[in-house]
Amino acid sequence: MQQTGPDPSRIVFSACQRCTTIALAIILIGAFIGLAAADRSDRYATAVRERDAVAARTAAAVHDVMARDERLLDRLAADSEGAEPTTQNLLALAPTLVPGARAVAVLGADGDILASAPSGFPGSELAEIAAASSRGLSITPGLYVTRAVPAPELGTALIGLARARFAEDGHSAGAALVVIDAASLAPTENLPAGGALLIRRSDGTVLLHLGGTAVAGATAFVPSFPLEVAYGRRAGEIEKAWRAVWLRNGLLVGGAGLLVALAAVLFDHYRRRAAAHAAVREAVTLRQNVAELTAAATRADEASRAKSRFFAQVTHELRTPLNAIIGFSETIQRQMFGPVANARYVEYAGLIRDAGGHLLSLINDLLDIARLEEGKMEIAPVRLSATTLARSSLDLVEFMAGERNVALTVGGADTCPDLTADPRAAKQVLVNLLSNAIKFTPAGGRVALRFTGRRDGGVAITVADTGIGMSTEEIRLAFEPFGRATGAAAATPGTGLGLPIARALMRLHGGDLSLASTPGGGTTATAVFPAGARVRGFRGQPPARAA
Repeated sequence: MQQTGPDPSRIVFSACQRCTTIALAIILIGAFIGLAAADRSDRYATAVRERDAVAARTAAAVHDVMARDERLLDRLAADSEGAEPTTQNLLALAPTLVPGARAVAVLGADGDILASAPSGFPGSELAEIAAASSRGLSITPGLYVTRAVPAPELGTALIGLARARFAEDGHSAGAALVVIDAASLAPTENLPAGGALLIRRSDGTVLLHLGGTAVAGATAFVPSFPLEVAYGRRAGEIEKAWRAVWLRNGLLVGGAGLLVALAAVLFDHYRRRAAAHAAVREAVTLRQNVAELTAAATRADEASRAKSRFFAQVTHELRTPLNAIIGFSETIQRQMFGPVANARYVEYAGLIRDAGGHLLSLINDLLDIARLEEGKMEIAPVRLSATTLARSSLDLVEFMAGERNVALTVGGADTCPDLTADPRAAKQVLVNLLSNAIKFTPAGGRVALRFTGRRDGGVAITVADTGIGMSTEEIRLAFEPFGRATGAAAATPGTGLGLPIARALMRLHGGDLSLASTPGGGTTATAVFPAGARVRGFRGQPPARAA
């Protein structure tokens, strides 16, 4: 029984499927990493743009606040004495007119507070801011911004904006002071989460610090004022936000991929089980087919052996009475016991003898076919001369050739080396070939028998005729038992066993028999006897070569 194994096409398909899955996984992972890297770069670029925008936006807001407070300072500084009714009214109304202004005051040349509003404003913080303003204006005339002073009672930090006042003679008359909340410079609603905002003077003194720990970032100067705004955001916070987003995305993608992989594994497992079941069914079917074919072959072999045994038995039983018929008819034909009264009986006796001879030949052929098919035909190859074989074969067909007016020629027998062959079998092969050639060659034609030595030590014998020839299909039929050609050849009497027997005998020698023919172009039969045929049944000296 043929061994079954994995289907190579299925193995290749499975390997390709695994390679495709791995390639898709690598592509997906690469795409995920690429998107994450692109998003990280985009977040950093967005942070840079946001940093610059926040710094610029805050600087503009600080400028607006400072410009509004500066207008109030200019009005207060215009009163050199600080006692004009307009100034008094302005002091009273300033905290309500200017958003973010906690207090306003007019300072004397020695830094004392000449007037202030509102009246309930904490005096210690105001005095500290006033003293700082006087010191600052003595160093930096014009507009001066004090440092932030904590005001615990108010829950905030205060910043003083001071402008110098001058008398009519040009001498210093003190200063005008506006006290504001430091937080009013930058509303927290404009500050993005996670950043750090600093508002400081040009000398680096921090006036306001919002957000986390101060980091290096974008810096924007406040136009017309000695202030600058710095805004920054820690890289770790950007990285943290990025990791949080992509960790969530990674979990989602990984979970989806895990589900897809699980589904693929389950599908592959189902497919493999289905393929295994199909393979089992296929193997069972194959075993059943092999068993059926084996049984059929056994039955056919038994039938063939039964047929061969039947042929052998029947033909053996027919030969005994047939030999008697041939012998008695020959006795009558020769009038061995006296003359026959009517000559017609003599003629009929000859016809009976001829028909019996033909029937005996057919029976012998059937016996040979049966023995060959059962493998019971044995040969005893000996060293045989070509001239002896040619002469013994031609003796049996010369009469038939003469009756049909077909010329027989022999060539190469004298120069051909001895061949190793069974004499009876070799003679039967040549007689069959010569008889066929003569039967299918019209009157006036010729049949050539030629012996040729081969380089390998064997001998090739050819029988070429000028007969009607055969097609390729007719050659195939000619080598089948009882095969008969069509057309004009079918009208020629014969059993269709000569060529099959001849080929079987040649192959029993280890050689072969072939035909070459074309319709109307004659036929050439070639029998090749090998040099290495094993001599079986040979005893004594080989027969002498014919002269």
